[in-house]
Amino acid sequence: IKHTDTTWEPWCVYCSLSSGDLLVGMCRWDTDTRSHTGKVMRYNAGKLYEHTIQHNNNNTSRALYKSLRYITENNNGDVVVSDQEGRAVVVTSHKGVHRFSYTGPPSRPVLYPNGICTDVMSHILVCDFMTHTVQMLDRDGEFLSYLLIRDETPGMILESLSYDVNKHAVLVGIWNSMLSIYRHINRHLHLAGKSQ
Repeated sequence: IKHTDTTWEPWCVYCSLSSGDLLVGMCRWDTDTRSHTGKVMRYNAGKLYEHTIQHNNNNTSRALYKSLRYITENNNGDVVVSDQEGRAVVVTSHKGVHRFSYTGPPSRPVLYPNGICTDVMSHILVCDFMTHTVQMLDRDGEFLSYLLIRDETPGMILESLSYDVNKHAVLVGIWNSMLSIYRHINRHLHLAGKSQ
């Protein structure tokens, strides 16, 4: 894929396990607003451009993203982006229709999202840079619980997340070059159609 518009920089990338599509999070500095603005570009498995997700479907002049940190895709095809400058997890449909923006749990509606991933039950997991937590949402953006709460030890910043579909474990990348692995879903409960 050749990148010809030098005003935009690629900041994050995700390859869809279901379709092979490539999702590329792009950002640029907007001198008028003195902030970043972002967009997601989708390329199919043949490396052909498909479409761009950039604006709110209800207001075509309002950008959905500021600075994209991480990007992933949920089981239902939703595109899930952590936008640290926008202080939200922004979720759109496969085609780019804005579904919701999550800005934090009811007890503390402020979020500085870092790493994100989804699990086999379509939960959205997100690291919060400020509270040192991993939060779990349902597929529609409702806060369910904290999966992990870390103490505020210097250097223990939760940076990135990944989900192991074989072991049903969450891998948490920590800023000081550590990797922690946490059991997330009990496999036999998932296979029986139950969650814990």
